[in-house]
Amino acid sequence: MKMLFLDVDSVHPEDLDLSKLTALGCEYFANSPTDLLYRRIADAQTIITNKVILDEAAFNAAPLLKHVCIAATGLNNIDLNAAKQRGIQVDNVTHYCTESVVQHVFSLILALNTRLQEYSQDIKAGIWSASNQFCQLDHSITEISGKTLGIIGFGALGQGVAKVAKAFGMNILIAEKLDGTQAPDRTPLKTLLQSADIVTLHCPLTPESQCLLDAEKLSWLKPSALLINTARGAIIDHQALATTLRKKHIRGAGIDVLDQEPPPLEHPLLAQDLTNLILTPHTAWASQTARQNVIDQIVTQLRLFKVPNNI
Repeated sequence: MKMLFLDVDSVHPEDLDLSKLTALGCEYFANSPTDLLYRRIADAQTIITNKVILDEAAFNAAPLLKHVCIAATGLNNIDLNAAKQRGIQVDNVTHYCTESVVQHVFSLILALNTRLQEYSQDIKAGIWSASNQFCQLDHSITEISGKTLGIIGFGALGQGVAKVAKAFGMNILIAEKLDGTQAPDRTPLKTLLQSADIVTLHCPLTPESQCLLDAEKLSWLKPSALLINTARGAIIDHQALATTLRKKHIRGAGIDVLDQEPPPLEHPLLAQDLTNLILTPHTAWASQTARQNVIDQIVTQLRLFKVPNNI
């Protein structure tokens, strides 16, 4: 059975153990641009991909294909209807990075509240060395104990964040489901945005969540609020967020995901004057343990998959 990993560089394989995947006969490509993709998959029976798009044209180019493993949770890059019509089984990985994402969320929250970036920059600029006091207190530090955390999206990631937040002594609000279905102990979105000291996003990108936080909804946040996004970039209107941050209508934001990745240099959130913003390059999911979990889950899926007899 010919098996290909089309974009192994997406999981940064240098510090991972791929031996079990190799033993199954997997062939690796760092990435697979469109001009090479169709030729590579022409006789493949199993494909592993993280971000390579497999649409109807790709499936037409791979007549022997019977199994797709996505090295991620999101299914956005796969034409699921076309796969179903062709009898192609599609598997994704789940719950592999909860601890990594939760850790990153609180890294952003704590950095923003302790003013970590500002103090680090000040020290390098010699401001502490020039001080006549033993400590430098030019930036106000905020404790998160007793503050209200609003969570939008309450799957495994949102629940993991809530668990740690309670250990910090925070109060929790959980947003109502975006698809309108009822769930107990949920807070209307507007109430949550108006009430929370910190809002963190953990919902998938769906038609309901596309540009969920636009200029109007960002205006509902308190001036002292912080916004954290480790979910999907397109959930936020980034131009509106840049304006909100620039005018100090909220205290700050920690953003790990953008609507374009990698972002163009002219992206609104890359502006140098947004000093109340911490940006990270889509790394919340990417601890070494989480990335190894991806590989191990894929190996399990490959071993469980039964190749049809007509291949």
